[in-house]
Amino acid sequence: MKRKFLLALVILVLGMTMIGCSSQKDAISEEAKEAEEIEEAEEVEEQKDAKPNDGESQIFGLKKCGEVYQGAQLSYNIIGVRTKEYSDGVKNLILKLEVFNHSSEDINFSAFDRLTVFDKNDVEYGLNILADVETDLIGTITPENKIMGETAFEITDSNDEDFVLNIGNNFEYKPAIEITKNDIDKTFLEQFAVSGTKSEYTIGVPLESEQLTILLKSANVKSSDKEEKEILMCELDITNNTEETKNFMLGINFNGVYTADGVRLNEAVNDYTLQNTIEENQTINGIASFYIEEGQKDFYMTVTPDLNDFGNKKNIVFSVE
Repeated sequence: MKRKFLLALVILVLGMTMIGCSSQKDAISEEAKEAEEIEEAEEVEEQKDAKPNDGESQIFGLKKCGEVYQGAQLSYNIIGVRTKEYSDGVKNLILKLEVFNHSSEDINFSAFDRLTVFDKNDVEYGLNILADVETDLIGTITPENKIMGETAFEITDSNDEDFVLNIGNNFEYKPAIEITKNDIDKTFLEQFAVSGTKSEYTIGVPLESEQLTILLKSANVKSSDKEEKEILMCELDITNNTEETKNFMLGINFNGVYTADGVRLNEAVNDYTLQNTIEENQTINGIASFYIEEGQKDFYMTVTPDLNDFGNKKNIVFSVE
């Protein structure tokens, strides 16, 4: 009986010792956990307070105006920023961009589904397609070539002065280039070398499709009433190869004329004589005219000869004396 009592006493003492050790371990573990959480919290606060080095973007990971943002197929560079406010109170943020094609395929570019702007409160300000810009940012970009132009975003309701240009495709965007109030009314250096647009089609070489045959017959330059401007005169023959009436439409069949380095030309409306309705098996002849800078000689024209194959746009490359 005495032995049983002593054995029970030993077991009780050992049990209490183990419980004490376990409690002590738990206390040490809890203290370590609390210390780790405090350290992590301090690191987060340090990251919040950290500021980028001089010359870096104020939003980490973004390019600044004048720096090249490279996507999967296209690279972008903001080379000018301005704002414009109208008498009715509408205000636009207008960006001049270069878009460079570093892929191996032609890309039909439109800012409509590729670009948008957000302010610092993550409010989106979409493209204003009715804005008055110098040159629209739209066109077919051949490999190793670029287009240049302006695109506008209506920021009437924004109280912010800083924005982020988001870039993507089919309305799927990623933050790309930061625009600050210090960028307004600035211009930045052009970044991209251009090898020159190439094409098998030129003056005198017809571009044939099942719907239309397009022939650039001649290209000449004449004087203009605008200072330091001339007018490029492009004579075209358009043949309807079908058994039904077709339309040769600006912006659809005829996507514009560009300088060799991708700047879209503005139309000289008073010298435009190309009709758009073509009867079956008929050929029409007319002039499409555009304002150019004095001394410009090299150009390309982008057309869509068959609307059943709308994505297949072609360039007609030409020079004038």
